[in-house]
Amino acid sequence: MAWVAVAEPLSITSNTAAHIIRGRAVQPTNERESAFYQESLTRVDEVGSARKTRICGSQSEIPGELWVLLLDGGMVMLLFVPYLTFAMERPFVGSIAVSPEADQHVLDTWSQLAAKQSPTDRMARYRARPWDASMARSP
Repeated sequence: MAWVAVAEPLSITSNTAAHIIRGRAVQPTNERESAFYQESLTRVDEVGSARKTRICGSQSEIPGELWVLLLDGGMVMLLFVPYLTFAMERPFVGSIAVSPEADQHVLDTWSQLAAKQSPTDRMARYRARPWDASMARSP
């Protein structure tokens, strides 16, 4: 029974009535009781505002437009991943295909150069590089 009463929001009139009852139920007689009474009222008001915050938070929901956006965005992401995977795995197929002719030309040129040079020529050419000679010197 008590939880049903807690779940029902208080109207402004019942809230005002609660303040009137609180004011008449306890009458502080000295300074200590007055300070305790003021602190108690502050805490009761904090509890009431926390209750209102919880009620507002429990009734809030995601708007329908945001649900549409979230679901559409999720579908786009799920469909984009396979498309991107397919596009990256097949670079030589499609309207923006890369032609393998340039790569083949480079490989042919390297093969011809390698056939013309002997292994000793390659080592001599490597040793003749100035940056290698400067690194070989001791300080």
